[in-house]
Amino acid sequence: SVGKVAKLSACDLSGGEDQDENEEAMMEAVDLEDRMNESNGSAEENEKVGLLRRVNSAVENFMRRAFFRLGMLVTARPVVTIVVMIVVAALFCIGLLAFEQESRATELWVPQGTEALENEKFVEDNFGTQGRFLNTIVTGKPTDSAPENAPEGAPKSANVANQAAVLAFIQTVGVSYSTSAKDEDSGNTVTLQSFCETSSDASGLTFCTSFSVLDLFFDRNFLTNDSNGQPDFLQTIKAKVDTLSDTQVRQILTDGPYVTWNGVQMEKAGVVAQVNGADESLYIGAFRITQLLQSEIEVVNGEEIDHRASAWESQWTDDMVEFRTSSALNVEFESASSQEDSLSTALNGDIGLFTIGFVLLIVYTLLFLGQFHFVYSRWVAGLVLFGTIGLALGSTYGLSSAFGLFFGPVHQVLPLLILGLGVDDGFVIVRALDVVNAHEHHKNKPVRTRISLALAEAGTAITVTSITNACVFFISSVTKLPALRSFSLWAGIAVLMDFLFSVTLFTAYLSIDERRREARRFDVICCKAAREPVKTTNWFGREPGVLERFFAEKWTPLVLNRFVRIAVLVFFTALFGVCIWGTVELKLNFDFSYFYPDNTLQKDYYDTEQAYFGDLGANVGIYAGEIEYGSESVQRDLLALCAPDTGSIAQNQYIRDDSVTCWYYDMRSYYNLADGEYFAANEFSSQLASYLAADGAKYLRNINMTDSGVILATRFFAQYKPLETNEEEVDSMHSLRETASDSGVPGAFPFFFGYIFWEQYAIVRGEALLAICLSLVMVFVVALLLIGHPLVALIVLVSLGFSLVDILGIVHFWGIDISSVSVICLSLAVGLSVDFTVHIAKAFMDAAGDSRRDRVQEALKALGPPVLHAGISTFLAIFVLIGAKSFIFRVFFRCFLLIILLGLAHGFMFVPVILSFIGPRSFFRSEAQKAGAEDALVEQLLGDTGEKADVPSDGKNLAGSEGNNDIAVSSGSESGPHQDLNV
Repeated sequence: SVGKVAKLSACDLSGGEDQDENEEAMMEAVDLEDRMNESNGSAEENEKVGLLRRVNSAVENFMRRAFFRLGMLVTARPVVTIVVMIVVAALFCIGLLAFEQESRATELWVPQGTEALENEKFVEDNFGTQGRFLNTIVTGKPTDSAPENAPEGAPKSANVANQAAVLAFIQTVGVSYSTSAKDEDSGNTVTLQSFCETSSDASGLTFCTSFSVLDLFFDRNFLTNDSNGQPDFLQTIKAKVDTLSDTQVRQILTDGPYVTWNGVQMEKAGVVAQVNGADESLYIGAFRITQLLQSEIEVVNGEEIDHRASAWESQWTDDMVEFRTSSALNVEFESASSQEDSLSTALNGDIGLFTIGFVLLIVYTLLFLGQFHFVYSRWVAGLVLFGTIGLALGSTYGLSSAFGLFFGPVHQVLPLLILGLGVDDGFVIVRALDVVNAHEHHKNKPVRTRISLALAEAGTAITVTSITNACVFFISSVTKLPALRSFSLWAGIAVLMDFLFSVTLFTAYLSIDERRREARRFDVICCKAAREPVKTTNWFGREPGVLERFFAEKWTPLVLNRFVRIAVLVFFTALFGVCIWGTVELKLNFDFSYFYPDNTLQKDYYDTEQAYFGDLGANVGIYAGEIEYGSESVQRDLLALCAPDTGSIAQNQYIRDDSVTCWYYDMRSYYNLADGEYFAANEFSSQLASYLAADGAKYLRNINMTDSGVILATRFFAQYKPLETNEEEVDSMHSLRETASDSGVPGAFPFFFGYIFWEQYAIVRGEALLAICLSLVMVFVVALLLIGHPLVALIVLVSLGFSLVDILGIVHFWGIDISSVSVICLSLAVGLSVDFTVHIAKAFMDAAGDSRRDRVQEALKALGPPVLHAGISTFLAIFVLIGAKSFIFRVFFRCFLLIILLGLAHGFMFVPVILSFIGPRSFFRSEAQKAGAEDALVEQLLGDTGEKADVPSDGKNLAGSEGNNDIAVSSGSESGPHQDLNV
């Protein structure tokens, strides 16, 4: 190839007026050289056929025979075939009785059997399930300029460090105390006091647990009862604040201490934000309160439901929305229900866009499956195609459910996937039929024979892509992520179901449609026939095959131009190099806040939280089980672990300074133990019980001790520093685990709920790499067996590898990082990108002749149109997602767009250019050889089925026999088989 380019370049250097003629002559010489070299190579190969070629020939012949027989079978009684396949689909749909939906995040995105899940079970067994919460943030009203004493860069809002703002804050929190709702499940009336978590002090005084600056104003001297005679927390706080001036309020907010009313340490930065100055010059931008609620969860159809809390939180949300319209402060709030509602909105809010996309795809397919012609259009066939896809989708739901595979949020993209693949298969089958109908050697054969020949040709092509796609999806199911594993299995089944119904039901209907076309009956109104001879031109006066002529006469000469070929290789190589750098730069970056749609309560709260409290880290607990706490060695190791300043947890690089609060350390201070002094083993339990009944009451929730004094589990807490990336989160989790493990405290471990998802971050990069590598290996193996040449299989593999790297690199530049959602997109990318490349490569090997250029042209002419139609139709289906509000569908849009554009670019430019340089010889040396092989196949198969080969009027080609089921032809008639039709 380099030598040929050198010759052409030398021709360019000749200059003068004859340069164009010289160039044309040299191109012809290169073509001749190509033909001679390929011919010589073919002769050598024919002397010794390799094992792989023999295996492929056997597979190829077997598939052609099988699909020809299948075509003869389904078209013999097409109506019966359609009915049978509908019944089969109905039987598959019985599996829907076992349909299970899963929406729990821990069952979708968390690797099962991880250390975090085991630790979570320990925590729930000893300290109860993680409760629910209410978070409310209040800020001053917006100001035009930065308020006095406000910190630099703070949001422009009024100062809330004054009596009026604190009273308005009390009023805001009061909404939760006045909200009541009816639990429809139990019929009970639910109030905050009926299911809030409670806290007590040594005197037995009990209030609902909350954390806010209101605790700083608690004063027993102002203790106030409610209408039922019970101590009222908010009224007690209000009674105190009413007596204070702005100066006194600022003094308390400055001095603290920031502890709850019963002495539990609070993180100041967690309850007040944008703090600057002190006393009279004190500025505070926001207050926040966190209220803890009890949880009564039951799992229904894969969904965690708390009827009591959901009913109350829904009413509280409504009350807060109404309240904040008249509030003196800006109010943003969230609850567990608002988070769940936002996630639901994210997953379901863009379904309408999907509907629009599906309509566009359907309209496009109906228009372009046939011609713009009253007779030769295929609108009804298009509707049948979508009905076929619907049956395949229903069968997928039934079979997957029968196999015990759950349906998750990501599975909602399955209809788009199967529509794309189904439309692709439909276009390929119809294109093969059009080629057979237009072929001089086949066009006079009966419908059954032509349909069977078309299916023999198209069936092998869609078998290659369907098996490759199915294998890619099935191999991706080895992942540890449950959502991806389930989705991959569903997708693999969907591919197989689409293939099954396409080659049976849709093919059977095509035989009916072909008879209609031959009878010159209108497409939609099939009972009406054209009275005059039907013109072959469409409504716009064009002959059929516009796209075929475009690929043959315009596109192929352009792409295979010597300068364009080099430019294509340079461009794709450069793009690959740039995208390798982008791929390397991909970071783990995912947060559940990405799921919150814009202009929702949850998104508004999150934005406000980030603006005012965004520099806070998560609170993490350090747990220990049933150990000998009275042992001197355990006490020594526990102190070394949990001491607020000198302990190994406090010294960990990821833990915030002064954030450790430890019950054992405070217990030592309570009993005034000196350094090196420890509690007696036989007195430890009793001394702990006495401490918990006094100043240690604030730690009651951190000690699980039986009535007999046996300590079953303990915990203390620390706070992380702000962590910027998922990699930092994973590293911090491993670091803290190592610190706890090395402490000497038996079985000590760190845990908070986020660890469950950090475990996902720890493996998601490896899962993505594993899925891609296994998929590429599978693509190569399947392409090797079904295409039959290692070089072509390698070209397919290289093209697919380039596409995937390009997708990864571009998504990095487009602002998408590695997450569980993008990993799912990568699985789809492998499956969908295969179609663009494999079809062209397979058609190149099937094209007869010696010239690579001619075979590239024939491949693009044969399968360029259906591949382009499939790409455009899928693009129309996803284009509307450009307006999606949810993170998932925005990522899907970008990934699908790149899959389609890069797939088409590689299929129509990169692969043809590579094949034009180094493509191997064809399976058929000439059209005559290919036609002869098909004739022999037809004669043999018709003989196997007990039918005679078709005998045409001229006695040379095959034609329909008299008495054929689909067309009765007068033997010897010169007018051909299009006369005397009995449909």
